[in-house]
Amino acid sequence: MTQIRKLLRPMRLLLAPLLAAGLFMGMLAQASAHASYQRSDPAPDSVLDTPPAQLHVWFVEAPDPKQSTLTVYDASHQPVGSAAATPDPSDSTELTLPLALPGPGVYTVLWQTVSAVDGDSAHGFFSFAVGPLSTGGPGVSFDPQPAGDLQVGLSLAPGAVGANTVRVQVADATGAAPATVQRVMLRLHPPAQELGEREVIAPADPAGGFAAPGLLLGLPGTWTIEVRVRRAGQDDVSTQFSVPIAAPPGAPATPAQ
Repeated sequence: MTQIRKLLRPMRLLLAPLLAAGLFMGMLAQASAHASYQRSDPAPDSVLDTPPAQLHVWFVEAPDPKQSTLTVYDASHQPVGSAAATPDPSDSTELTLPLALPGPGVYTVLWQTVSAVDGDSAHGFFSFAVGPLSTGGPGVSFDPQPAGDLQVGLSLAPGAVGANTVRVQVADATGAAPATVQRVMLRLHPPAQELGEREVIAPADPAGGFAAPGLLLGLPGTWTIEVRVRRAGQDDVSTQFSVPIAAPPGAPATPAQ
């Protein structure tokens, strides 16, 4: 028996720090968790034929329904609907908001949560639309500007409230497209700063560069779009563009505040 204990002691000494590290990482993951957006119905950037009767949003972990809200805005940054979001009795990660939308247009959803697990707060936004939508507009384009050791250009069409195609061009010092790009991410900051930000991946475009088609921008005014480029074996680089988004036809041209 004594011999067995002697054999097991080195194993305990070896396993102890590994178990402690695993416990620490588990605690760290739990501490950093938020009731962040997971999915919704309507989904982001979806265009519906008829107005939905309800908005459903699911989160990564359960939000505290007494401290978490869903707010829907029209393209004039006016809230539509007045009912409070309610939790689903069968799914603690879901909040539901009854809707009575006035008609066609782009609608922006602000979600604000306080986690029922650890009390952490989070917020962000997404947009959906009820068609038909106007597709006209001159478009907006920007010359390439430095992002670390790269040059990044940006263009949007039509550059107005509604569905936009966002294109990104990435070049190295020689003007060639770098082969090591793994991901191009867009961080969208709308004119209404309380909405927070939204992150969108721009996939590689067969025509060259990277593109995020059908991206719904729901508010007129100056948006900040950060383009972040990830490459294999290198630190991410980024740059920002201030992008004017025109109001939809017939809507006030005043930027959202």
